[in-house]
Amino acid sequence: MLDTPVTTRRRHLPSRLAPTVEAVSHQPDGDYGFRLDKGARTKVTGDAWAQARRVFAGTWRYDASDPQPRVNFLTTRYTDPDGQVRTVRTAQQGLVTFARGGRRNLVMAQTGNRCDWTLTARGNTARLEPAVQTCRTALGTTTLTFWTIASDGGHQASVMAGVDERGGNFVLSVGGLTKQ
Repeated sequence: MLDTPVTTRRRHLPSRLAPTVEAVSHQPDGDYGFRLDKGARTKVTGDAWAQARRVFAGTWRYDASDPQPRVNFLTTRYTDPDGQVRTVRTAQQGLVTFARGGRRNLVMAQTGNRCDWTLTARGNTARLEPAVQTCRTALGTTTLTFWTIASDGGHQASVMAGVDERGGNFVLSVGGLTKQ
């Protein structure tokens, strides 16, 4: 997995509002500052799956890629046979379909390459479970080592990392999807 730590610069809590978080995401092609004006988590109460079903189920499309804030750009790092490391950025596109899994809080996700992934959902967030999953495609094997999603039922924020079919380590640090 790519080494992409985040350094928090400042966190302050205005009265009666969610905290504001300012941080730097350290990416392979540079450092990028960001600000979360409502950087708070919400507590899940009651039937967590009922809430998750409302905010995840259905088909979602990746929003148009935007290079300025780096939205929906997959950054992949390959090591060539001569040891040289090259970084490639590609637009993340396509559809992801989410459906209820076998257990109460499981969400099944099928990506555009027809890979099926399992996530655990609680309220408006979901994460890859188990933490490492693989999928065989015609091009080879894709491995996900991290995938976390937050959704409001109409839009999703997604962060994902893993290894692609050609052995490149990838990260989608700012993913945005819209429900179809």
